[in-house]
Amino acid sequence: MFALTPAELEIIRLSLKIAFWSTLASLPVALALALLLGRRDFPGKTLVDGLVHLPLVLPPVVIGYFLLLAFGRRGPVGAFLEEQFGLVFAFRWTGAALACALMGLPLAVRAIRQSVEAVDRRLEAAATTLGANRFWVFLTVTLPLILPGIVNGALLSFARGLGEFGATITFVSNIPGETQTIPLAIYGYTQVPGGDAQALRLCAIAIVLAAAPDRLGTAAAFGAQAACRMKIETDIALRAGAFTLEARFESEAGVTVLFGRSGSGKTTLLNAIAGLVRPDRGRIAVGGEIFFDSAARTWLPPEKRRIGYVFQEGRLLPHLSVRHNLLYGRWFTPPAERYVELDRVVHLLDLDKLLERRAHGLSGGEKQRVAIGRALLASPRLLLMDEPLASLDAARKGEILHYIERLRDEVGIPIVYVSHAIEEVTRLADTLVLISDGRVTGVGPAGELAARWTCVRSSVATKAAR
Repeated sequence: MFALTPAELEIIRLSLKIAFWSTLASLPVALALALLLGRRDFPGKTLVDGLVHLPLVLPPVVIGYFLLLAFGRRGPVGAFLEEQFGLVFAFRWTGAALACALMGLPLAVRAIRQSVEAVDRRLEAAATTLGANRFWVFLTVTLPLILPGIVNGALLSFARGLGEFGATITFVSNIPGETQTIPLAIYGYTQVPGGDAQALRLCAIAIVLAAAPDRLGTAAAFGAQAACRMKIETDIALRAGAFTLEARFESEAGVTVLFGRSGSGKTTLLNAIAGLVRPDRGRIAVGGEIFFDSAARTWLPPEKRRIGYVFQEGRLLPHLSVRHNLLYGRWFTPPAERYVELDRVVHLLDLDKLLERRAHGLSGGEKQRVAIGRALLASPRLLLMDEPLASLDAARKGEILHYIERLRDEVGIPIVYVSHAIEEVTRLADTLVLISDGRVTGVGPAGELAARWTCVRSSVATKAAR
């Protein structure tokens, strides 16, 4: 039943050929567009961004029809290319590659643009001080840093090319040996009596071919997430009743801990970064993207910031199972922006035995592990953790700290962590931000600043005892 016929092998060969050339053709364009949209501000940028993503929202048949109008033998572009260069796209495999390239382009642009926006521009500036011109800076600094995004974009585009149907059949028809790819062949076999076995075999092949780039793309996205250090810039003022918060700090390290006594403004600052409260003035930027800028009247709502938030009490949805709690944020994350899979999170946090249980039947430590997994599966660019150990006993605190350390070391996602416990700071923090009475009183490397703070506190305690 699963032995492939020569005709089916030819369909697979043609599908791989079309997907390969479509990816190769679209990748330079995707890279140029990602650099343009990720690095430049210009009139009409929103329009260009919208046009790039048009294939994601229009029916593929519409894209195929527009291609037929433009690149058909009587179309303005098609007639010119045939007359001048002898190139024909309509009803040829080259046309199928063109249709697949256009449909996969926005996926590649989005993947590469994320890596472009995450690059620390100061590294490029440092390269120029060493004598590198713009070309060499791009070749030796920028390109290696965005390479995981390029690989991810190429794999997403390749997978899209393997699965394209509507644009292809409209533009180049379903011609065996010329334009009949796997999706078109499956459709053709379902229309003839006795074609179910062939359709089933090709469906199995399609699943295998689609799964390979998806897995590789996930790994590449993890690499991009870990390789690019994301700068967090905060300079805000916020008044809530009698309390005033004025906070200014910058951080690039893996785990930034906001440290201070209860009521000092740590959670308020975290909520401002998440977009749950709006500052009165100032600016917040993460990875070069402006979340809030009072001078420019910029405000990005929380659902568009791609930030994962782990609250003190977990806040799991009681009407959903652990599995559906974990996947809740993932439903709202575009497939091209997902960089972590359920299986990996379940393994990372040891959740396999909890998946079918409800939130009310979990212990405090289990709830926090699920909350961390839920935030991570939304594929955030930044993870916020508001005293996730505050309500746990000593044994459970040690358990969750272990998982947070694994998250820091294995995933590489930037974390802003709120705490008033010095033992959590010493285990987790790369950068320490000291907060007292709504003011940032110190920012620096965690080891140095924590030691200084401990010495000051010991000195104060000694003087008070005297």
